[in-house]
Amino acid sequence: MAVTDEHDLVDEEDARRRKLILWISLGAAALIAIILLLWLFMRDSGPEEPTTQTATIPDVVGMEEDEARAALEDLGFLVEVEQESSTEIDEGLVTRTDPPVGEELTWTEDAQAQAMTLAMAATATAEATGPPTVTLFVSAGPDAVTVPSVRGMTQEDARTRIEEAGLTVGSVEQEDDPDLEQDRVTKTDPEESTEVASGTAITLYVSSGQVELPDVTGGTEDEARATLRELGLIPDVNDVEDDSVAPGTVLSQSPSPGRVPQGSTVQLDVAVAPSTVIVPDVTGLGQAEAERQLGTQGLSFTYGQEQYDDNVPAGSVISQNPNGGTEVAPDTQVTLVLSRGPQPQPSVTPSP
Repeated sequence: MAVTDEHDLVDEEDARRRKLILWISLGAAALIAIILLLWLFMRDSGPEEPTTQTATIPDVVGMEEDEARAALEDLGFLVEVEQESSTEIDEGLVTRTDPPVGEELTWTEDAQAQAMTLAMAATATAEATGPPTVTLFVSAGPDAVTVPSVRGMTQEDARTRIEEAGLTVGSVEQEDDPDLEQDRVTKTDPEESTEVASGTAITLYVSSGQVELPDVTGGTEDEARATLRELGLIPDVNDVEDDSVAPGTVLSQSPSPGRVPQGSTVQLDVAVAPSTVIVPDVTGLGQAEAERQLGTQGLSFTYGQEQYDDNVPAGSVISQNPNGGTEVAPDTQVTLVLSRGPQPQPSVTPSP
């Protein structure tokens, strides 16, 4: 019988411990590698970081409007144009910019990512998101004038005021405007308060005297009245008994939807609950069908004393009160008499 000494036992224990430590180390390394790969994958597949752009507004003063616009747009800016009078710069050339020439602007092309970054960093300094807008001011010449306000005037009065301002009237266009009567001026192009060169032709827009009538059927009377009131139209309501829709529903309108003269009267047929209903004739019908037909008409029912009847099957209606075809108020109660079938014959006792 072999004897294992104490030294051999210690060596075996150490070997098992070393194997265990090795496996734990390998497992930890594998886990770290997996985590690293997942992180790299998520980083690569996640949203890109916002791209920051920086540009300086170039000196475009004195340039033609189109040339200055192109120079700004090439740098990524959005451009708006306004006119102003100038005694130093010729008409049609840029007088200044807003922000001014030489100012450096920074923005990001990914506004959503920038917003998330700012939300996570409360102390961060907010930057402009998206391309900034630069306003180009263009000279309207030394004799620039302001387009006067002529809304609500007659064409004749508007023309006089525009010409007094050193401008001319070009074309005259019509548009619907429920707030102004026919031929009253609704607006101008360019708009009032705009600075333009002296002698510029101004387009006048005048009220056509008509409005667009929408379809108001299917809605409520109150909704239809509000819509017509906003358009300056006059509702004329006619009550129509109809139990197929909710009371107050607009059933029809006249005129039909479309353009109508201002101040027109619009006829509206509006549903009201029927004041009378016709009692259906339910004699001869079974109890269930008789009850269904009465209920459809909004009538209630009760029952009188059942009777024998040789011609009407048991459970069917022999008679009713009121009779079929009678006009009655809704919820009227109809009394039904049901048949008990043929009367039983008395039994005959045979004679001895």
